[in-house]
Amino acid sequence: MKTSLLLFVVMLTCCFACETSSDVKAERKGVCAPVQLTSNLDAPSSLDLFTIQSTQLSDHILTISFAYGGGCDPNHAFALYVDPSRREDSKGVYREGRIVFTTQNPCKRLDYQDFCFDLSTLTKEVPSGRLRIRGTEQEIKF
Repeated sequence: MKTSLLLFVVMLTCCFACETSSDVKAERKGVCAPVQLTSNLDAPSSLDLFTIQSTQLSDHILTISFAYGGGCDPNHAFALYVDPSRREDSKGVYREGRIVFTTQNPCKRLDYQDFCFDLSTLTKEVPSGRLRIRGTEQEIKF
């Protein structure tokens, strides 16, 4: 009985620790991470423990739905890096972006969550255009 009670308390503690991460708290308060501008998208290190499920742009706020492992670390984080330099394809000019995921505990639990990014920094440099984020086929028109 004592072992079961102790196991129950440990499980609750782990669940609440994951649920109250700084990113989740920021999302609840409506605070979105700013876009990081960089000329070298390959420089920041990242763990490939996520997939992008969908994207949605409303005004200058980009919301991305992720499926990811590693959410047991209360300090896990997603960052959006964008190279503001022009690239061109058959559809015209676009900008390339990359999501960087960091965690100290790549647990096996799979989480699904929306994270938002404020594109204001990018739109100050580039007022409008197309953004392609590595790992997704969807283009974001801003």
